[in-house]
Parts: sequence; C-alpha cells; structure tokens
Amino acid sequence: MTKTQCPDRRQTTVVISIAVLIFLLCTVVALQGGLLPREPAGQADLQGSLWQLIPLQMLQMFVLGFKVLGILIPLWLSATGWGYPIRRYLLQKASAPFILQPAIGTALILLIAWASAWGGRLNQTTAWGLCIVGITIFIIQLLQPTYRHIILTHRIQLKWLFILPIPMVALFTVAAACPPKTLWSVEAFGYDAISYHLQLPRQWLEQGAMQGLPHNVYSYFPSLFEVGYMMIAAMQGSMQGAIYAAQFYHASATILGAAILGLAVARRFGSFSGWISASALIAMPWTLIIGSSAYNEGFVLMMAASAVFILTVPDQIDWRSAVAAGFCSGAATMAKLTAGPMVALPITLIAMFRSGKTTTNFPHSYKRAIGMGMLVCLAFTLVMSPYFIRNWSWTSNPVFPFATHQFGLAHWTQKQADNWTHTHAPKHTLGLRIQLLGRQWLFNVGHGALLSRPRTDQTMDIERFKQEGGVSALWVAALLGGVLLYRRPDYRPYAVMMMLMLMIQLGFWLFGTMQPSRYLYLTVLPGCALIGSAFGVLSSHLRQSKKHLAMATAIVLVAATTISSYRVFYRQTVQQWPPWQIIAIHDDLAKLHPINHLPPNTQTYMVADAMVLYVNNPIAYFTAFDVGPLGSFQKNADGDPQAVTKTLCENGYTHVWINWLELNRIRSTVSDADDLDAHWLARTAASTWRVLINNQHSVLYALPCRNVR
Repeated sequence: MTKTQCPDRRQTTVVISIAVLIFLLCTVVALQGGLLPREPAGQADLQGSLWQLIPLQMLQMFVLGFKVLGILIPLWLSATGWGYPIRRYLLQKASAPFILQPAIGTALILLIAWASAWGGRLNQTTAWGLCIVGITIFIIQLLQPTYRHIILTHRIQLKWLFILPIPMVALFTVAAACPPKTLWSVEAFGYDAISYHLQLPRQWLEQGAMQGLPHNVYSYFPSLFEVGYMMIAAMQGSMQGAIYAAQFYHASATILGAAILGLAVARRFGSFSGWISASALIAMPWTLIIGSSAYNEGFVLMMAASAVFILTVPDQIDWRSAVAAGFCSGAATMAKLTAGPMVALPITLIAMFRSGKTTTNFPHSYKRAIGMGMLVCLAFTLVMSPYFIRNWSWTSNPVFPFATHQFGLAHWTQKQADNWTHTHAPKHTLGLRIQLLGRQWLFNVGHGALLSRPRTDQTMDIERFKQEGGVSALWVAALLGGVLLYRRPDYRPYAVMMMLMLMIQLGFWLFGTMQPSRYLYLTVLPGCALIGSAFGVLSSHLRQSKKHLAMATAIVLVAATTISSYRVFYRQTVQQWPPWQIIAIHDDLAKLHPINHLPPNTQTYMVADAMVLYVNNPIAYFTAFDVGPLGSFQKNADGDPQAVTKTLCENGYTHVWINWLELNRIRSTVSDADDLDAHWLARTAASTWRVLINNQHSVLYALPCRNVR
C-alpha cells in the first residue's frame, strides 16, 4: 500500500464511524418524535422513566431489522445475480457500474415472478427458488478472474458528503417500521397499501394465483411490484407477517434509485454534484412518505434513474442502450401505469435526442433518432405485453379499467365506467389547474416547501398537508439550475433532456390527472438532477471563495429540507402518537379490529371500507369504484328493510360493517355507481339491525339471522 492510500483509508474509516453514530442518534430522535423523549399516549405519568425506554426502543428496532434482513438480503443478492446477464450484454457501451445490476435484476426477477403468479406457480418453493438461482449466478460472477481481482484489490473511498443523507436514511428506517394505518395522515394512513398494494398480494397468495377480482378494480392494474410483495409474503408464509419486509423492500429500492441518479450526475459533473442530487432526492418529504410505505413509486424511481443513467452518461449510445432503456421504462410502467407518460415518453425522446446528436448529417441523424426511438418503444412494448395479454384474457379489454368505450366494459356497467373516467380526469379549468400546480408542487410541504403555515380551511380533500404555503427552495434551485445549464453550450444538451422530462411530467399532470400532489412525485428525478449538476458547475467554475459558498449553499438546502421531512414525519402519526409507540404493532392492529372478534363461521358485508388487510374473518368488501350486491338487493325488494335483510342472510352474510364517514366522502367525491341509497341504509340499519360495536365513524351490525350473536 502506498503512502497516498493510507489517508484515504483512514478517512473512509472515520466517515463510516461518524455516519454510524449519526444514524443511531437520528434513529433515536426519529423514534421520539422530537429532540426530547415523548410520553406514550394516555400515559403522561411516565415522564421520569422516558429516558430509560430509549434502549428498549432501539432493541426493538434491531430485532425488527434482523428479521427484515433475513428476507431483504436474499432478495437483493438474487436481483444482483439476475441483473448480471443484462448488464454484461446490453450495457457494455454505457460503461454501466455495478450499482445498476441489482436495479435491473429486480425488474427481471419480478417479471419472472409475475408470470409465475399469473400461472398459479408463485409459492414459497418457487419464490425461494428464484432467489437461489439469482444468488448462484451472482456467485459465478464473483468467481470470475476479473471480479476476484476487483474484490482483492479495490478499496472503498468515502468522502465526507457520504454523511449528508444519513439522517434521512435513519428516518426512512423508523418510518418503514411503522405499519400501515399508523402513519401518513396525508395518505389516509396508508389506505392504498391496506386496500390495494398489500391486500391484493394477500388475496392472490391465498387463492393460489394472480386473478382479476371484480370487487377490487386495482387487481386489473399491471401490479409488477405488488407481485414482489406477493413473493415476500410467500417467503414469509403470509402477507401480514411480511408487512415490514415489504415496506423495507420498497424503501431500499427508493434509496437505490436515488443512489443511481446521484452516480449518473456524478459521472458527468463530479462527485459533489452526485452527492447533492442523491441527498436532495432522499430529503424530499414526499420521498419519505412514498418510499417508506408499501407503494410502487420507489421501484418506478429506480427504473427511471437507471434509464437516465443508460442514456445520459455514455459519450454515445447504441441499439443496446435503447433496448435497455426501453426495458427499464417498460418495467416502471408495469409497476405504475402513470410511468408511461411520465417516464417512458420522456425516456424515448431523450434516446432520440442523444442519438440525433452523434452526427451533423441531418438526414442520417433524423433516421438514427427515429430508429432509436422505435427500439425503445419495441422493448417497452415487449415488457408490457404480458399485462395486455392477461387483461385481454380476463376482460377482453387489454387496458381495463381504461378505454372502456373502445375495448369494452368487462363486468362493469356504463355508470361505473363513466364514474371511473370522470373521477380520474381533470376537473378544473386550465387556469385553476395552473394555480393548483403552485399549491401542489412549488409551495407544497411534500416537495420541501419551507416556512409553511397551518392550513385553516376545511375540505373533504384528505390529500393535503396540515401545513401549506412557503416555497420549496430545492425547486427554486432546480429551475434556476436548468436556466444556468442551458446558458452554457457545453451543458445545454443535458439541461434540455432534464427540462424536457420535467415539462412532459408537468404537462401530463395538468392535462391527464385529477391533480393530486403525490402524482407530481416523479418530477424529483429531473429536478434533483438539475440541482446537483448546477451546483457542481458553479463549484467548478467559480473562484475559491465563491466555490465554497456555492457548496455550502447546496448543503444547507439539503439540510433544511431534511429538517422539513422530520417535521412532516412528526405531524403525520396517528393521533399524534410518538413514533416509538407505533413501530412493530401490526399484530395489535389485527387483534383490535372488531370483525376479528366475531366467531369464525360468520361473514361480514362491508360498506365503504376496503381497508381490510388486518381483517382475518370472512368478509365481502368492495372498493369505491366496484359494485356490491346490496344496492341490487335494495332495488329488487323495493327498499323493504326486512326483505333486504332476509336476502343478506340467505346469501350467507351474518353482519354488516359500515364506515359512515368514508361513505359520505365517497358520495361527495366519487359517485353512487352502486345505486345504494345512503339514507335508506341509515334508516334500515337503525330500525332492523342490531349495533354490536360503534367506533365513532364505523359501526358493526348483527343481522337477525339464525345463530347470530
């Protein structure tokens, strides 16, 4: 070892040591919900012993972490193995780093698992088998002489900026340890995870195959990452037992996506730019909210970042780059359909832009650009084709529940289809939508807005933060950074590519969605790329004193946004409980659900409540867009409560659960496609059914059937 290497190794050791200490300290702070310990809800008399609880809280986190790692390590090692052939044969031109291998391998292993689930072959044996095959490929890769030499001679060298994202990684760890229904009031405390992202894998696993569920319209989505949750559940033995592994799996994919974007920026603008881009992305509150939940946007981000790396880092791209980018775009869209216009479309245009810049011969440049675009689209279509074929075989509509006028209604009525289309379409004038863009993006707490104020207006829109106003300093920096890069000829092509992606994403949000803030999340990818690259250019072109000022400004912006994420986290727990009180309590959530206390031979009809992940007894539930039979029972009986009740009993139902608050919200924001009269339901419940449990907004009724108590 040379003398010049020793300081680097010592610095790496010091950086890792400090990072571990900061991680542990920030984990403690995150668990308390503040700088000082907070008493548990309803037990204020424990103030004197709160400090003594901290070691127990950390022990609980470590125990949970070891359980989760028992699933995550095999998953990521196998993904790394599955990604090796793609990296070797498609990404040679891109000089692809090792970090792309687990990302692309995850897409491949999930596509194989998806096909297995559709064919009814995804179970504990096949899930672990996929992992074993991937790990075997990875071991074979490491045994090759080239990789053995790298392992024996390569030394990791970490810079001080490695510490910058550590506080957010600690916060991610605590947030992912909070089960759905306890965190993120802006997301209805994980409503989507409980009714869709985790519930569908649970039902598919119990039924033995991926199936279209007439009572849950989201089962007709591509659901690529949900199959990943199904795979984890199969490995664990149940979905309820795999909740934490699922959330940490998604969180790790989100962080890996940020790292890939950071490396893509670093390859072009230097390591400082890369660290700022990755840290800024992780620091965004929406990244924390989405990434720590069992959603799918983190996987989309990882695939989009991989495609951006493949197309923007090499000096030139070829057909392999186009195919790999199309594969990544297709996998992203297989996870979330909105990734089509927000990822696949801009990635296709970026591929055409990059290929067209390789020659000054306009006709040749034009043909090459068209050819590259077609290759991206071809790879994208091949990846998406299983979804089209599956839905066509299920419903005769390849994209159901969309395009029902063109391809058919499947099992829906025209009223249901119109309801779906109306709900997911823009509802405001263009001027008002542009105003909403400010509230939902530039001035939104989820996008890092600083100096926000408490919201005073009352609204049925639950997708709004308790604080609003302020300005997102990161987005101001991103937009100014785009202008700065565009003004410099050497960096103009990069600015054009990132701004093109950003403009397409904003355009789709304005004209193709109902304008929730969360749907703007993917703008963080081009935005954070612009932030890091702009600060990198400034720090490399300014004089020494101003260079340090630019670097300090970037670090302060990331730190301020990190503090904002901590503040958002503290305000988003259920009933303002301290986070340490809600980690690892999913077993209690199942025990507390009233339906689970009914005898096992009962069956409950659920009205306006699809949050059924923690329900273990037999139920019938329906999403807000699906129609249950109760409306037709009412219509056929001419509204006679006794006749409707008799029909319910004859169909095997013994109890009815009604979420009155959600029913009112659905009627005011969605529709009444089920033809169920809420006023009739209230009268019938009051006059004919017996109240068993009244939990404020939800009521459990016993029907007057035989052998019902």
